[in-house]
Amino acid sequence: MQSLITGIKPTGKIHLGNYFGAFKPAFEFQKDYQSYIFLANLHALNQVQNGKELKETSFDLCANLISLGLDTENSHFFLQSDVPEHAELCWILSTICSFGVLERAHAWKDFKNKGLKDPKLGLFSYPVLMAADILLYNVDIVPVGKDQKQHVEIARDLAHKFNGIYGDTFILPTPVIQKEVETITGIDGQKMSKSYNNIIAIFEDENLVKKSIMKIQTDSLPVDAVKDPNTCNIFQIYKHMANTQELANFKDKYLAGGLSYGEAKNTLFDKFMIYFKEAREKKIKLIEKPEQIHEVLEKGKLQAKKRAQTTLNLVKEKTGLTL
Repeated sequence: MQSLITGIKPTGKIHLGNYFGAFKPAFEFQKDYQSYIFLANLHALNQVQNGKELKETSFDLCANLISLGLDTENSHFFLQSDVPEHAELCWILSTICSFGVLERAHAWKDFKNKGLKDPKLGLFSYPVLMAADILLYNVDIVPVGKDQKQHVEIARDLAHKFNGIYGDTFILPTPVIQKEVETITGIDGQKMSKSYNNIIAIFEDENLVKKSIMKIQTDSLPVDAVKDPNTCNIFQIYKHMANTQELANFKDKYLAGGLSYGEAKNTLFDKFMIYFKEAREKKIKLIEKPEQIHEVLEKGKLQAKKRAQTTLNLVKEKTGLTL
């Protein structure tokens, strides 16, 4: 059976961009792929440097992912920090990674373009840790959003370079991007991201969800005007939750005229609450039994370490780190 890996940083609330851009595609692969799904809490240290906050956010994220459809029986779900082989392989890969590769990484370029001060090594070198996350499990595919494709490309480049120096060791993983969910629109029309403060959080209080949806930016066309659904932020978010018939009906309302943006936002809110009803209810029950989450993580850790150690032992043998 082929395998995949995906991870998420516990740095805030899960939003629609996380779910439709990465998790839903990964969850859909669970039946056909051996899946390694982890909380990237080592990466999170670049943003969260409060131990209590990171623990609470990590636990909440575990509950969220299980509630949203992570198959705890067939997928290996674990904390990145519970498998120290991630950090060890990161160092080994850093010895063959050129400075220029990291300078071209999107996050680093964004940091420089924004003129932010006091950059940290963790931010600059995180693509190497991400490459280690991927290559450690010698997976076949990596489900990612369009904005994350570069990280898989860096992992492939490092795998190719390592194989060229030391001999065949790593599989070159393939990024899998579902074109219809390449980028999820935020409430301001940009890519949905916590960094842009434009998210719709999935497990937020119902009133706060509605408040976020009501903030979606629109043009100033009057109610009776014909509207273009392809340029409307409301429709661009709605389309990820609607079936074919619902989408066609909503589109017809845009093109017929007489649809107010307030009505469109209410339609989106109603659809959101229906779409995530089961997951939201499941989470409430799950957080009342935290031992279930810890059991899942322990089981996942053991399976992940088994595969990670196999890869790292081979790497250490080829690089001469064993005697």
